[in-house]
Amino acid sequence: MEDEIDLREYFAVLGRRKWTIIAVFLVAVLAAAVLSFFVLPPIYEASLLLQPAKGSGDVYADPNGLTAVLESEGFTSRAVSGLGLNPQILTVKASVVRNTQLVRLSVRAKDPHQARRAVEALANLAGEESRPSIEKKRQVLRRQLGELSQLLQTSARTRADLRRIVEPLLRQARPTVEGVITKSYVVDVLGNTDAFYNALLLAQVNLNLQMTDLQPVQVLGAQGAVQLVAPRKTLNIALAAVLGLMAGVMLAFFQEFLAAPRPEAVSTPAGGAGHAPVPSRLPGDPHS
Repeated sequence: MEDEIDLREYFAVLGRRKWTIIAVFLVAVLAAAVLSFFVLPPIYEASLLLQPAKGSGDVYADPNGLTAVLESEGFTSRAVSGLGLNPQILTVKASVVRNTQLVRLSVRAKDPHQARRAVEALANLAGEESRPSIEKKRQVLRRQLGELSQLLQTSARTRADLRRIVEPLLRQARPTVEGVITKSYVVDVLGNTDAFYNALLLAQVNLNLQMTDLQPVQVLGAQGAVQLVAPRKTLNIALAAVLGLMAGVMLAFFQEFLAAPRPEAVSTPAGGAGHAPVPSRLPGDPHS
């Protein structure tokens, strides 16, 4: 059938227009190579892994809050002001590491040293600004520990005095109803005193753990790792090769379409047959 697609015709077109396809392909690859190696400036990224503050209860203790602070323009300006860097040339990004409470901080710049210095300055400023709330919380815990220590000393003296008083009574208690009741009451009092003392000890342990757990924003790792992130030369050239090949094939078929012969149109009046062509010389013409 005439409507069936013949792949041989397509391959024949590709063969006739192969130089067009090759030319477009080479131009695209060369343009991508020139742009990637000589025109587009290199972009470097330095990154650090941060642990939010612990125990402060402020924005620096919340991973999402810490990312918002790190990405704010005012924070970036304060961090790099002492480095002589323009914050406009830096691209700062912070994100929470999936399934963790850690924050990944990255800075992009055209110079690798600037990127590293900027990311370290941002991390240091986050640690410094998270310390005041940590110190306030530490002072509160110290005061609570001092009060608890006094309670423990008082409770220990009370236990010791109570034991000196009731132990002779327990030894002298007679096996009578009154003696049994007195002994049971004394044992309950001693038990309550011991329970209160043990609760104070447990509270002291918890406060010490909270004191130990207090810490500002910290950097996990020695220094920021710097890597080249743009331009991606290999990827750019590969994409240009694919797009150049597609554009070359499309241009080849378009050229073939333009070069195809066109049938001459014959004007036909409505409702009748077409007029016969007029001869250049009429019959009986003396010049014929």
